[in-house]
Amino acid sequence: MKPERLSFLILLACLAVIGGAFYFQYQVGLQPCELCLKERIPWYTALVAAALWATLRHGGWVHRGIDSGCAFGFALLFTVSAVLAGYHVAVEHHWVAGPDACVAQHLGKMSLADLTKTLLATPPVRCDVVQWSVVGVSLAGWNCLLSTAMIALCLTALRQQRGMRRLG
Repeated sequence: MKPERLSFLILLACLAVIGGAFYFQYQVGLQPCELCLKERIPWYTALVAAALWATLRHGGWVHRGIDSGCAFGFALLFTVSAVLAGYHVAVEHHWVAGPDACVAQHLGKMSLADLTKTLLATPPVRCDVVQWSVVGVSLAGWNCLLSTAMIALCLTALRQQRGMRRLG
């Protein structure tokens, strides 16, 4: 796959994922938890980097030698995204404990004052509760799947670029 095409596909994927996140937040009314917001960071970073790479590549300002490094860098960036999303899925399924700010506290036998204090200190959106899912997969799960697909795309393009360098 040509670098121009890879940068464009990454750019489109980032716009779709971030656009989807904003759609669910502002149109559907789902409020992101702390982990959801952290999961967006690799996609924001990839969006800016892909736009820069595509622009510089289109303008002829980037040497071909940098393309392999970009493909590898994007694969690493999407690996971070997949790990964050996978962790969030594990928190949602209660396989691992989430960050203290994200999970429900066990209220047990508390006084009314302690209960009020705990409820006021609890963030409104919990990471360990699935707000929306389709075919049994939460938004964090879809993020993990999409991030993994992007890793595969980047590594496939990297393999093709290296193969073409050997032939040429």
